[in-house]
Amino acid sequence: IDLKINNLQKSLRDEFGDPIFINVKQMHNRINRLLGTTSENFAPYEVEEVWFYEDVRLSVFCLYLEEVIEAEAIVKAFERIGKVGFGKDASLGLGKFKVMGITDLEIPKLEKYVYTLSPCLPDEKEVKDGWFLPFIRFGKHGGEFAISKNPFKEPVIMADEGAVFILKENKNVPILGRGIKGGSKVCKDNLIQGYTIILPVRFARDEGV
Repeated sequence: IDLKINNLQKSLRDEFGDPIFINVKQMHNRINRLLGTTSENFAPYEVEEVWFYEDVRLSVFCLYLEEVIEAEAIVKAFERIGKVGFGKDASLGLGKFKVMGITDLEIPKLEKYVYTLSPCLPDEKEVKDGWFLPFIRFGKHGGEFAISKNPFKEPVIMADEGAVFILKENKNVPILGRGIKGGSKVCKDNLIQGYTIILPVRFARDEGV
């Protein structure tokens, strides 16, 4: 597997130049939240993280309803997140970024094949077949349930981002997936969102290549 990954990374470097990120091993330690120290159980552990190189520019696709929110409000939200940091290690100073600009895009015309931008729960009513890797989401509650005896939701198996699905019928809205209930033992009304933005994708064989 490592050999295949190395060959893939080499082919990407040959096509696109140097990689835009590096994998870094960062040391962490378990903290006793009551005492604020490591107490007697000093148990450091290693975590592999992804660090993007300086000046790397990434694109974020955001789908929204103009009747509900304006694009400027979304930009402000992203700017605030970028200052504080995004992700579970934001408290360590990681995950910070700057918003460089915004570009309006037309909603793409969806046909037979679609490509997902995030993990999702495909609905058999709209999906005929597909190719994906499984992704297990270990969700966590917010609000009052975050400090309950069981702050974690039940694990849910989803189709990971980058999946390709065959639609049963053409869609007008670039959204795929569904929400499910029953993913929490402490909140019966909890709804796990399994929706994703989708983009059209074509195969060379369909173009007669």
